[in-house]
Amino acid sequence: MGAFPKSPIFSAETSVFIETGTASGRSSRIAFEIGFSQVHSCDIRSISSIDDLLRVSGFHYEKRKSTDFLTDVLASLEERATFWLDAHPPDFSPGAWSLWDELDLILAHRVKDHVIVVDDWDIIRRQFPERLEQRILAANPLYSFAAITFNRIPDILIAETCLGISSSIINP
Repeated sequence: MGAFPKSPIFSAETSVFIETGTASGRSSRIAFEIGFSQVHSCDIRSISSIDDLLRVSGFHYEKRKSTDFLTDVLASLEERATFWLDAHPPDFSPGAWSLWDELDLILAHRVKDHVIVVDDWDIIRRQFPERLEQRILAANPLYSFAAITFNRIPDILIAETCLGISSSIINP
């Protein structure tokens, strides 16, 4: 089992890593390197740079719209998972992001304490007036947030329930 990344705020250990926006496959490779045993990833484009990953046991890739992919993955998911949300248009144009729908699917899932990692948070904060944090807290007020900064830019948002204190599965 692995936690991604290791930090005081990100203490949960999950074995399942679910990613929207495969791109070059870098995040999926890192997920395996740090100990995740299952990696599920999707992208709307065919990606030739992940041929090596397609041969790795535990890697599941689909060329598919992220919301359709998440709907199916969540239907069979019975445990806490780490979600890496990075599906966006290549030009980062505001109108075509599926992030809000992805987030709603995750927050509506029967497991109420998934770890949610949002890439490109700096762009999201500038382009969208709605705050991700408010939406997440409305679903579960036990979430805490941390930002990972690259080159002085808060690029990644991590949402995790109270330092890994699990609320487990809440039945619908």
